[in-house]
Amino acid sequence: MKNPDCWQASQAPAARLVFPALTGNQTSQLMLASGNYDWSTLFVPNIHQSWVNKDPGANRYWFPPGGTITLYLNLTQAPFSSMTFRQGLSDDRATIAQKAEDGYVRPASQSGMLLPGMRRWLAPSLPGGGKVSYQPQQAAALFARAGYRMSGGKLTSPGGKPVTMTIITPDGFTDWLQGAQVIQQQLAKLGITASIQTPQYAAYYSDLQTGHFDAAIGAFGGTGSPYLDLNALLSSSAAAPVGQPAASNFGADRAAVHHQPGPAEAGHRRAGAGHGDPGPGDRPVLRRDLGRVQHQGVHRLAGRGPSLRTARPLRVAAAGPVHPADDHHSPDPHIAA
Repeated sequence: MKNPDCWQASQAPAARLVFPALTGNQTSQLMLASGNYDWSTLFVPNIHQSWVNKDPGANRYWFPPGGTITLYLNLTQAPFSSMTFRQGLSDDRATIAQKAEDGYVRPASQSGMLLPGMRRWLAPSLPGGGKVSYQPQQAAALFARAGYRMSGGKLTSPGGKPVTMTIITPDGFTDWLQGAQVIQQQLAKLGITASIQTPQYAAYYSDLQTGHFDAAIGAFGGTGSPYLDLNALLSSSAAAPVGQPAASNFGADRAAVHHQPGPAEAGHRRAGAGHGDPGPGDRPVLRRDLGRVQHQGVHRLAGRGPSLRTARPLRVAAAGPVHPADDHHSPDPHIAA
């Protein structure tokens, strides 16, 4: 409710704000289609047909760079505890972006930075801006180096057991589920059998926090600062032993988080962890130690970005000016400024 005693109460046109508690994308899409939203944050497939064309003069949408959708890997267990094995887990991110997000987004950089907006912080030595291509032959060589071999079309461990994994993604997150299904198909081509589970969000997040998962679709970043994004992703201070809730470093080697810092943690300390976003003088440290560590260590697989959980279909009274294409806006004439 609007506070009548606020010093700018007369400038707030809305008397109250209502935030419906819904269970997933499909319910939200029905609410949107029936005109029950003024502003909504959700994934909408074929947004021109399902939203814009219903009222081209009023219906707008905006896809800001809100973070990266990713595949978290649990580094406490084999085979993900092997960095060489993780480096072999390539995926066709262009296909994932197209099939899971209707082509609204671009494949993400493995550095963990939102591009092109954060390009000035990216290590120049990273090939292709840190974007990793889908290379099944190279994956097979890396798996072999880690001790894994193909047998009967299945990738097997050094002990001869088939490599399997379970990917969790929240129930109702339809775009994340589609992404998981594409990853499942691509892993099968590498000889890895992946199953998918869709628990309710509370159970999903509990498993993510406490380390009870093999792999999980999730999202991170979006602060606007590469230091803050990667600090949350890699810092041991944001991790916890298995069974205890981690703040944000969900895929960490939780058995080691209270022992000695890894290279990412050491880089954080040199950059002044805990003191906000380092200034220009510290940016070379960011380039050298954070984006590079994430790219080479493959602590999680960057999928596509920005995150479509921050895509906002909205209804406006009149068309506003449209920004030209740049790091944060789309040239689409139906995107509101």
